[in-house]
Amino acid sequence: REEQLQEIFKRVVDFTIYYTGGGAKGVMVRRLLLCCIMLALLSPLCLCWAEGVGKTCDEEDARGLILINSACSNTNRRAAIRRTWLSGVSELRPNVVVRFIVGQGCEDGEDGEEGEEGETMMAVPIRDEYRNNILKLLHALKHFHAAVTHGLESFDYVLKADDDSFVNVSELMNLLSSSPRNSHYRGLFFTGKPFRNPSHKNFVSPRCLPLPVLPPFAYGGGFVMSWDLVDYIVRNQNLLENGLIRDKDGDLCCDLDDLQ
Repeated sequence: REEQLQEIFKRVVDFTIYYTGGGAKGVMVRRLLLCCIMLALLSPLCLCWAEGVGKTCDEEDARGLILINSACSNTNRRAAIRRTWLSGVSELRPNVVVRFIVGQGCEDGEDGEEGEEGETMMAVPIRDEYRNNILKLLHALKHFHAAVTHGLESFDYVLKADDDSFVNVSELMNLLSSSPRNSHYRGLFFTGKPFRNPSHKNFVSPRCLPLPVLPPFAYGGGFVMSWDLVDYIVRNQNLLENGLIRDKDGDLCCDLDDLQ
């Protein structure tokens, strides 16, 4: 785009010099004509920049789904999010849908907690436990995938966050508007050895993962997937569910034989 503007500027200068001649009067006319032409050429770009806050004209607004993992008892955390980064999102970013994912037994608007934002709560029939976080996310993805399939919703990306995360929604959506719409996986990635200490909350038994290193994955506090990845996960849900097993300590893991 910068090279194109430079070429346009050069052609405009050549044009004005050719048609206005020399002399002091010609210089003034050239300057005035140059300003008018450049203003006409650049005004669409300026308008696009102002409306899109830095977004180029050929970029479309990304449609996002934000899923915030929470628990029934985390009322204060949800209230803090609504007062801060979630405040005004529905007006400023109507192309973004936000849901708090909570476990079974959590009533929408319980004790008046949710107020006018009650529609942001989504209860799934899964117990609120750390080791069930992946199941809660899968259940929510299946729900919204069905809505997209039936034409009730449309998304380009999904952001998974926690109720102790802070999200700059406008900056994120501006970034995603110029990002790939397919095979896109963004976040802070972890690479390293699996935790073999049974007392660790992220313990992975050798039966679940005999490999000496973990495959790279984004931290659960905040990662983005393009919707085609969500579609792939949901379409292969039977394979995933059949591959999910519990080891002798009750930890959820994957049977690599089933998940080739």
